[in-house]
Amino acid sequence: MATKDNLGSIINVDKLQSIMDDFHKLTGMVTAILDMEGNVIESTGWQDICTKFHRVHPITKKNCTESDLYLVKNIKYGEYIEYQCKNGLWDVVTPLYIGNKHVGNIYTGQFFYEGDPVDENRFIKQAETYGFDKELYLDAFRRIPRYNRKTIKDLMSFLVKFTSYVSNVSYSNLKLETEIYDRKQAEDELRKSERRFQRAMNASQDGIYDWDLETKDIYYSPGWKRMLGYEPDELPNDFSVWEKLTHPDDLKSSWNMMNEVIDGKRDRFEIEFRMEHKNGHWVDILSRSNLYTDDLNGKIRVVGTHVDISEIKKIERELRAKEEEHWAILETAMDGFWIVDTTGRFLEVNATYCEMSGYSEEELLHMDISAVEDVETSVDIGAHMQKVLAEGQDRFESRHRRKDGTVFDVEVSVQKRPLDEPQCVVFIRDITERKCSELDLLESKTRFKALHNASFGGIVIHDQGVILECNQGLSEMMGYEYSELIGMDGLLLIAEQSREKVKNNIRTGYEKPYEAFGLRKNGEEFPMHLEARNVPYKGKKVRTVEFRDLTEQKQAETEKEKLQAQLSQAQKMESVGRLAGGVAHDFNNMLNIILGNTEMAIEDIAPDNPVHGNLGEIFSAAKRSADITRQLLAFSRKQTIAPKVLNINDTIKSMLRMLRRLIGEDIDLAWLPGENIRQVRMDPSQIDQILANLCVNARDAIADVGKITIETGNTTFDSAYCATHSGFVAGDFVLMAVSDDGCGMDQETISNIFEPFFSTKEIGKGTGLGLATVYGIVKQNEGFINVYSEPDQGTTFRIYLPRYLAENENLKKKTSDKINLDGTETILLVEDEPSILKMTRMMLERNGYKILTASTPGEAISIAREHPGKIHLLMTDVVMPEMNGRDLAKNILSLHPNLKRLFMSGYTANVIAHHGVLDEGVNFIQKPFSKQDLAIKIREVLDGAES
Repeated sequence: MATKDNLGSIINVDKLQSIMDDFHKLTGMVTAILDMEGNVIESTGWQDICTKFHRVHPITKKNCTESDLYLVKNIKYGEYIEYQCKNGLWDVVTPLYIGNKHVGNIYTGQFFYEGDPVDENRFIKQAETYGFDKELYLDAFRRIPRYNRKTIKDLMSFLVKFTSYVSNVSYSNLKLETEIYDRKQAEDELRKSERRFQRAMNASQDGIYDWDLETKDIYYSPGWKRMLGYEPDELPNDFSVWEKLTHPDDLKSSWNMMNEVIDGKRDRFEIEFRMEHKNGHWVDILSRSNLYTDDLNGKIRVVGTHVDISEIKKIERELRAKEEEHWAILETAMDGFWIVDTTGRFLEVNATYCEMSGYSEEELLHMDISAVEDVETSVDIGAHMQKVLAEGQDRFESRHRRKDGTVFDVEVSVQKRPLDEPQCVVFIRDITERKCSELDLLESKTRFKALHNASFGGIVIHDQGVILECNQGLSEMMGYEYSELIGMDGLLLIAEQSREKVKNNIRTGYEKPYEAFGLRKNGEEFPMHLEARNVPYKGKKVRTVEFRDLTEQKQAETEKEKLQAQLSQAQKMESVGRLAGGVAHDFNNMLNIILGNTEMAIEDIAPDNPVHGNLGEIFSAAKRSADITRQLLAFSRKQTIAPKVLNINDTIKSMLRMLRRLIGEDIDLAWLPGENIRQVRMDPSQIDQILANLCVNARDAIADVGKITIETGNTTFDSAYCATHSGFVAGDFVLMAVSDDGCGMDQETISNIFEPFFSTKEIGKGTGLGLATVYGIVKQNEGFINVYSEPDQGTTFRIYLPRYLAENENLKKKTSDKINLDGTETILLVEDEPSILKMTRMMLERNGYKILTASTPGEAISIAREHPGKIHLLMTDVVMPEMNGRDLAKNILSLHPNLKRLFMSGYTANVIAHHGVLDEGVNFIQKPFSKQDLAIKIREVLDGAES
């Protein structure tokens, strides 16, 4: 039989090739038989251009193979296809099938079609490209035959029919050969099986029998007879032999079981009995058998085995005897004893454990381990049982509870019994007295260790420098493990600069406190306090030494000096702040007079009057002075904070000139405003303060020339981003960033920069409060700061302020060309500075208001009480003698309940504000103010819904 799948093993290639040779002689056509991988099995009449050139060069050979494989993949049974290969020749092929399996192909080809143009230049180029001998190659090319398409069609019609015939004949032969082979194989296998069965029967040491229930015929194997001491031909194949040799006491039970099997009451026969050996002793037999129906004649037969188990039974008897002996020993043992199953149920217990636990044997055999384990202190019995089953044994300590409720400590040793059903042998030893002794010793050691380690420093006992004992404090202080310190030369813990001093004190027995420098394991030196005593220890005179780390104490002393210097600096700054605030207050009052009177003078003089221009210059200078005082108030934190909805681009832009003066000419200030910037709500002066602090710090970080960049933008953070970026908050924010190309900071410095009084500047060049103030302002406005810096790479502060989403608040102030600034209402004006009182009155009267003036709160209350008409607005200074502005307003409100209020001040204490932030609904105008600013504010208050 053909057992291979290759084409040569299935068809008669030689005969088929002989026919193909004749086909070539008759037609002149090339023929070839190829398998499915494109391998040529046989070929006839191939053209020289293929055999000598195309099939020799690796690239043109690959072209031939690709052509062959293309034909294999694109052909069907009973058809043929043609294909022009990459080398330029035509090939035609039809498939060869054996049954339904495509096993190969019959090719013809290597020709040109008549009438088709043949490009000789292509073949010349191929000869040049692949290094062929051009003359020989072109000679082979010119010998390639040419056929018309009808001839090829007729020839291929023949080849298709011929190939189909070959396929059918090969398939029939293959099928016939397979059937013959399979039958022969089956017969051989049957003969082998019979021989194997007979050898097994003869070689088996066990007895095998086959019994026909109807005829009573029985077959005993040679092994069955040898088991009873007989030769194979000594005992007849007769059922009576079994009855005769079986022990009389076992015969009845064996027959009863066999009848139950025959009657269908049992699935199988399995029993132990005794049979008589030829020499007269009894052999223990294990018999197993089954019923089955003979396939040939349909008769019921019993086939089974007899196994000699005499040796096993003997061992079992010996084991039982030893077990009884062991049990007698265990019953009188000093330790408790159990046998339990894998669930912990007691199977056996000895008298010792009964006495130990207070339970009787009968009681325990109805219980499991959990019943005697102390609930509060018991171990995980399930885990221990799993360990025993996996490893064969376990040992652990536990606590058991007696029948009377008392608890005792036990040591438990468990071993797995080598039985089919897993069981465990358990020994229980009462260790209550031992545990008490151990507890006393442990408590003693614990007390000593606690006292030893409770020291606030390191304690050492040493003998001439060699460490005999030490506490945990020394280990933590020096960085060594306890095991490393014991036996070490203690002088290795002393820095070189102090070592001679310590050695001398050891030599002289010095016992007074002194200071030295210690040396940690990592090489770090540190200051420490040493105090030693000479004491007896284990029969020797040794020294006990206390080590105390003075690092923190020394640092605290240094820090104290530093803080004292910072406090002095801060007190100076506070004094400057108070001075600035006071001076600014007075300046504001004077500037208010200058601004107001100048503005009114400008209104009274014709524009073409030369004095008009001079007054304009005075007005502009006064406004610039007002801006400077506003900055002073902001820096000295004396200005009331009035949050406003604003565009920070506008606020920053208005500050650029001042910032450029602040940082100096050598540093370039770049301003990069973001587009469509979102609104924020905060006091513009706080933005001024943030930028001033950050720009001053950036200036100080730049050694010579450099660049500071201020930029803004919109940004949004989602919760996923914030989860992986510490300090960030989800939401929409406005970004304000200040960057410099200065010296930068390391991570340790960055972690401290927002702490009050922390500064990297030299003493006297910074208070350490600037960035703390920035941080406080940002937090006050519910924003956050991110700092990025690296040494020598510059620093960037990114401040994120929350987007303000109120819909109805207008960013732009109303101007005089959009609203009517005049009015007819009655205003009670209260100001303790006569010049400001007079000037403010004139401003308001020019806008048509009726003005009632008072220079003190008492006078204002009298006017309010006596005035017969309605007072629409109270405009009052905040800080005045007798009474502040807010208390005055409360008094007058009792007389005029619908009175609206407007407060004014050069600076305010927290009279109308909390922590510097104006209360909601409080109207306030900052001194100095112009006539136009005042007119706009008055109309805003009078026309507003709230006062």
